Amino acid sequence: LTSGGLDAGDVSITARDITLIRGGAIRSQTQDGGDAGAIAVSGFDRLLVSRGLADVETAIESEVAAGARGDAGRVLIRGRDLRLIDGGSIISATFGEGDAGAVEVDVATILATRTGHHSVRRGRASDRSRVTVHVFQRTPASKANRSAQH
Repeated sequence: LTSGGLDAGDVSITARDITLIRGGAIRSQTQDGGDAGAIAVSGFDRLLVSRGLADVETAIESEVAAGARGDAGRVLIRGRDLRLIDGGSIISATFGEGDAGAVEVDVATILATRTGHHSVRRGRASDRSRVTVHVFQRTPASKANRSAQH
């Protein structure tokens, strides 16, 4: 998180088992004039992002807050099994002036419940705010058995 016109830092996480639940987040955010940093989560066997019954967002995100000037960073998710449950999200967003960054998801399997988002882009979009999802194999309940580019 940064303010005062400075850029937020990049976040890079490599781990085998990652769990974000009930408001947990991996986030790079700016609230003033700088850019939000890039986020990379990779090397995992399992990544679970689940909001559950929490009233707050549970997400992996690069975000520019409302009223801020700057671009959101790229979000890269690369690993084996991704589960987005009960509103868990992957986001690059801008609510101020600036562009949302690219969201790239490259996983072997994905399970996204009706309220989970396999990739989300909010705010102002530009040529660099592309959403790409590559899934090698779907799990039975998954609706994300595709490679898509928007």
